[in-house]
Amino acid sequence: MEDELFLIELYKKFSYSLHIVLGISIIIFLILSWYFIVYFIIAFKKPKKLPKGNKLFKYAVLIAARNESKVINGLLNSLKDQTYNKDYFDVYVIVESSNDPTLNIVSKYGKHFKTIVRKDIENKRTKGYALDEAYKYIKENNLTYDAFLVFDADNLINPDYIELMNDVKNLGYKVGVGYRNFTNASVNWVSSCSAVLFSFINNIISSGRSKLFNKCSLTGTGYYVDFEIIDNEVIPDTVEKKFSRLDLLILVNNEYVNIEIQVNNYNDYKERTLFYWAKVYTNQLAKSEDYISLQNTIAINIIDFKLFDCSECHSSFMIYETHRHEKLTNK
Repeated sequence: MEDELFLIELYKKFSYSLHIVLGISIIIFLILSWYFIVYFIIAFKKPKKLPKGNKLFKYAVLIAARNESKVINGLLNSLKDQTYNKDYFDVYVIVESSNDPTLNIVSKYGKHFKTIVRKDIENKRTKGYALDEAYKYIKENNLTYDAFLVFDADNLINPDYIELMNDVKNLGYKVGVGYRNFTNASVNWVSSCSAVLFSFINNIISSGRSKLFNKCSLTGTGYYVDFEIIDNEVIPDTVEKKFSRLDLLILVNNEYVNIEIQVNNYNDYKERTLFYWAKVYTNQLAKSEDYISLQNTIAINIIDFKLFDCSECHSSFMIYETHRHEKLTNK
């Protein structure tokens, strides 16, 4: 009898402790995932209809297509059937070998469909390296585009896809993601899980982020990225002047941010960071633009050596008047 009472009391204590642990776990989960709950609630809100964009931007469509000759026709056909002006987008299919049957397939689609045969593939056979090599090809051949559209070779897109993405870019967004649907959800459990994931990203994550913060969730395929975000080269005014390649140049909230990472000290880093900062600032304006339209320019330097004779690990600089210490400008 005493043993039974002991077990009952032990069970009650265990049950009580378990409820406390579960309660704390649920509270922690709700705190950490509050935004998912908010996203889920606003996912049912009807999206706003985009205004028609007046300006036609030019796009480079990039397709990484290693051994994709059996599936790429569908995407190429849907690109050929786009309602967007054909003179304002070129398609670049990236392959790893000149013997890939994809080259012959692409050649049948006309002058705006081209192939890039990769040259540097050793230990670089992933999609990211393929896209990077395509970007370098475009730069080396002095080809000009406003943004890059990225697709996988087995994608299919609606006839007005690029037209709608152009409407988004006309609103000033540097990155845009299209709605990604699925066509083979019932084939097997893997495709079913992928379909659920894409549906979650589309209807909850991307929808919520775009409605609340004018941002999106960038993954995989079906998106455009503005050329300014990708471009990290500071082109000199003339061939006699110095060419520079920045580690990372991004545009965040209308501010240009150059991030540099340096391990070795070549005793010229102060002059170098000032040069990079000045070039990013002066390269913003196009012909006839007003100086007042210049955006904030920030240089962030992460270095692995001692640059200043001080104990602080962080230093911040701006242009100041030498006597009054008055800031010249916030830009």
